[in-house]
Amino acid sequence: MNINSGMQLELRLNVSIMESKLGEKQQFNSLIIDENELKEYKSTARQYDSIPIEEKPNILKLKIINELESKYREQILILQSDLKCYQDQNRLLIEAVQNLNKTLIDERLDLKKIKDDQSIQLDQLTSMKTNEDKKLLLQNAQLQAKCQELNNQLSYFKENLSTERLVNL
Repeated sequence: MNINSGMQLELRLNVSIMESKLGEKQQFNSLIIDENELKEYKSTARQYDSIPIEEKPNILKLKIINELESKYREQILILQSDLKCYQDQNRLLIEAVQNLNKTLIDERLDLKKIKDDQSIQLDQLTSMKTNEDKKLLLQNAQLQAKCQELNNQLSYFKENLSTERLVNL
């Protein structure tokens, strides 16, 4: 059972490490996005001042469209990165479950072997006891027969003794 708890501890540690790495990566990506947006806004402000008024709304629309597309691309990349992290975690969990299943199967086989060995030992002990009981019954019958024979002899000798006493009187 110590193997199971060790594997569970290792699994929890791996999951914790993966979650920590994921959090760090998300924070890093957020900082990169904020820094890039700031640079882009500064650049846009400089360019915006030098553009004629009639073109400014169109340019603003294009900039907004580009920013949204860029932001969604970045979010997709972040989500893809997150997906890979979760897939790695899932792979680790699957490996841990497979290891636990293998351990469980091995332990079941060990328990079955122990049970079979104990059944064999119990059968042997039962057989030995049965044989011993048979021997004791046979010895008991022999002793009872011997006692009966000695009893008969004793009765015979008593009769002979009392007959001899009567004859001697």
